[in-house]
Amino acid sequence: MLEARLILSKSSCLQINNKTKDIGDKELILLALLIYGRYLRVESSRDEKINLINFFEEYHFNFKASNYQIDFSEKMNHLMSLISIPNRYEDSINIKLKKVEEGNWYIDMGIIKVIPLSTAIHTTFISIWEYLEKKETRTQLLEAFVTLGKIYIKEGLTMRSAVDFPNIIVYETLPFDEPTT
Repeated sequence: MLEARLILSKSSCLQINNKTKDIGDKELILLALLIYGRYLRVESSRDEKINLINFFEEYHFNFKASNYQIDFSEKMNHLMSLISIPNRYEDSINIKLKKVEEGNWYIDMGIIKVIPLSTAIHTTFISIWEYLEKKETRTQLLEAFVTLGKIYIKEGLTMRSAVDFPNIIVYETLPFDEPTT
């Protein structure tokens, strides 16, 4: 359904290499959440995970306080791109977004060695933010990251819940068909 490549370097990015026409903003947000959930589940440093979760909560709080000003989000994303540049570290991985017949979407990817965790997550967030066609769904991307972070803190993530929760957030929680406030 969708093939991407996460490239971590001095010019990190998530490249969408191939996608079917039925892949829209919802599925792009879902891709970002699945990657976020995967790293929250497998990365070993709990402190780093909590710092990352807190960063997105603070970003959302201040974005909301700015009355969702695009200028604010552009500055935050630029800041993320600067702080997440890996030092002397380069890696990349292919990612495929797939769907189980009449079931959840999931990602097929190997293990990527990320030092620090924020490099992969910030890169994914910024890249998906730029790919989103509707500006109002950018707010939903940020809200989805905050929601998944809260779930992680409250319940943790298992192999299954790292797939289930992102699908629930995108398809049952976020109001994609309603105007954002």
